[in-house]
Amino acid sequence: MGKPEIFTKEWIELIDKKVCEEFGDFEWEGNVPKTPLNIIYEIVAEAKTVIFVYHIECSPDEIHILLGAPNDKSNVANITYRQTKEVALGIMEGKLDSHIEFLMGNIEIQGDVRELEPYSEIIPLISSAIGGSH
Repeated sequence: MGKPEIFTKEWIELIDKKVCEEFGDFEWEGNVPKTPLNIIYEIVAEAKTVIFVYHIECSPDEIHILLGAPNDKSNVANITYRQTKEVALGIMEGKLDSHIEFLMGNIEIQGDVRELEPYSEIIPLISSAIGGSH
């Protein structure tokens, strides 16, 4: 059985499982974060219409990747990233640099990215699970 198509419910289930498994062996080396973190990724069409949404919910004890819905405001985000499918795939494949894409206006960020700092130890784990899933 192959990998599921990216940006589908099955893809979300796969990366959630991968992240949960990897986080099961994780031990904090630095300060344990005191507050939860919720990151929302919105994948948009060229006309900025949201076509796919997923959430990364982090706490000191667990991480989950969850399917979201366009315009669903029930899950308050600390940070929201908005980008096209092509940009998201290019970053996941290592063909595009997220910093350059942000500077070029291809990634929109809402919220304070400094809120990521307490979770900096696990960001590579999350990125690895997402990037290796397509």
